Amino acid sequence: MESILDQRRLQNPELVLGNLEGLVILDEIQLMPELFGTLRVLVDRPRQKARFIILGSASPEIIRNASETLAGRIEFVELNGFDLAEVGSSNWEALWIRAGCGQEILKNWSSAVMNAQVIYKTKWFWGWDDEKEEAWLSRMANTGFHLVRLAGLARYAFQTGEPRNVVYRLDYYASRQGDYKNYLQLFQDAGWELVGEFVGWQYFRKPVENGETPEILTDNESKIRKYQNLMGVLGGCTPITILSIIFLTERAVTPFILLLSGFMVVMCGFYAFCFASLLGRINQLKRI
Repeated sequence: MESILDQRRLQNPELVLGNLEGLVILDEIQLMPELFGTLRVLVDRPRQKARFIILGSASPEIIRNASETLAGRIEFVELNGFDLAEVGSSNWEALWIRAGCGQEILKNWSSAVMNAQVIYKTKWFWGWDDEKEEAWLSRMANTGFHLVRLAGLARYAFQTGEPRNVVYRLDYYASRQGDYKNYLQLFQDAGWELVGEFVGWQYFRKPVENGETPEILTDNESKIRKYQNLMGVLGGCTPITILSIIFLTERAVTPFILLLSGFMVVMCGFYAFCFASLLGRINQLKRI
């Protein structure tokens, strides 16, 4: 928005911005606060194909205008300087001298990102083997493979980089249960980074400091509740599967019905196996 030419182009902002698609970035929007009203109109359009990122100085007036005009349509993201986890422990001196910003850090960080590669690995873990999964992810980080997302069932996406001594911890919390934002905020306040989520499993990461291994669940009772939540999901699926079998057996017998009924029976056996294994894990924790 600092360009006079760009400001002239936006004399009719609804016409200019309304035809755009994809990600649209509006920088220094404090120079044209009248755009907030136009953005509200565009965002409310049912077939709007663009998403807007608004950049600018966080003045009280701008924040107030955005909060009032785009209420329920905007999310604020506060951008801080780089921290040690982002630039690497070997660059602590440059981080200290440049106060978390600067072209040298940006140059090194950009070079690292450009040279990084995303690789995929497939490895199976049962729901009660989460501690083994955590240990495996930490070993991967120690060899320079850092989890960036869960790419599917038993499928992990890693980004290559410098080896880091970090701890991964898993928790089971379906995002539709309770207040998910407050749940995540508790972990963020404690220094945990949410790396990814897959069918209710939350993957958190935190650097090891002073040789102390951080934990998200410090007592066995909390760990037991985690497995009990997972058992509750299985307990809800099992009756549905049984009712489906009953419904199918009352239908006309066809090869397809028989095949589907057989599949449902196998699923019931699978649920029973998982339920028994989780119960065994809970009993093991109770004995500790």
